[in-house]
Amino acid sequence: MSPPPVSRMATRCPLCDGARLVDTRFGAQDSEGVPRPVFECRTCSGRFIANRPDFIAKVQFSATDPLDPKILKEAESYFGGKKDLDEVDYPYSFLPLVRKWSRGGKILELGCGASQLLPLLKRAGYEAVGFEGVNEVAHVARRNGVAVRKGDFDTIARTLEGERYDLILADQVFEHLLHPRLVLAQLHGLLSLDGKLIFRLPNEGSVRRRCELLLARFVRRREPWSYFIDHWNYFNKRALVECFEGCGYDVLRVKQDLSPQGFLMARVLRVRGLHQLLPRMLARIDSNWLSNGLTIVAARSSTRVRS
Repeated sequence: MSPPPVSRMATRCPLCDGARLVDTRFGAQDSEGVPRPVFECRTCSGRFIANRPDFIAKVQFSATDPLDPKILKEAESYFGGKKDLDEVDYPYSFLPLVRKWSRGGKILELGCGASQLLPLLKRAGYEAVGFEGVNEVAHVARRNGVAVRKGDFDTIARTLEGERYDLILADQVFEHLLHPRLVLAQLHGLLSLDGKLIFRLPNEGSVRRRCELLLARFVRRREPWSYFIDHWNYFNKRALVECFEGCGYDVLRVKQDLSPQGFLMARVLRVRGLHQLLPRMLARIDSNWLSNGLTIVAARSSTRVRS
């Protein structure tokens, strides 16, 4: 069993390693009562939860740890309810990008969970493998007939040593990592010569998010809905690009998109006739006014990674 995590106040930005940090006067929602202030980096303009644990225990258990029945049941319930939405989202969001940017057929999905992306990739003819940090979630994912590797994201290069992938995907994962730059640096060695990364994550710079934070300031609410534990990093477009470029990648595209996740979209998509039309329309959106997400496509750069 892992020791309890120790929280420390960040002195450098985990997104760009900048040292010009300011307290936003906002905080993250924490059920344990630990103060979690949100800082902004004046170098990259990204935000992050400043009081961070050294590690997240749930993704650092070894693969031999017994399954927790409670976590297993929660995973089954969560991914069971998400299945229908995945099947109408991914064919219009990720699959077109995979076809456009992947010259080969070997794909790694980070934080794959038990979503339907891996099964869809397999049916499309790709050799798809998942990487997951939670034993119980990996167990549920394997029931879908896909290969899933279990390990700690901070040591992913060691876990997958010697393997090469033509494409590495991550959907709503990058914001959860305690050490995003460390993980990005390790992914270099897992990419094939022409390999690409495609990540999708929340957009901190969206108009919707800015309006929500303005309202929170107006009503003097310190813990707005936007900030919560498990989302440790909050990227806007500029911060995302600087993070990738600072870790030795060339950014090929950044799309400001509208992710169709959420209860409202799940209900709308059940209406007959909209289950294909609506996702196609949403996938075309590239506007900060309508965006709640960012999708970045990047490749390894020949320039030296900044320390």
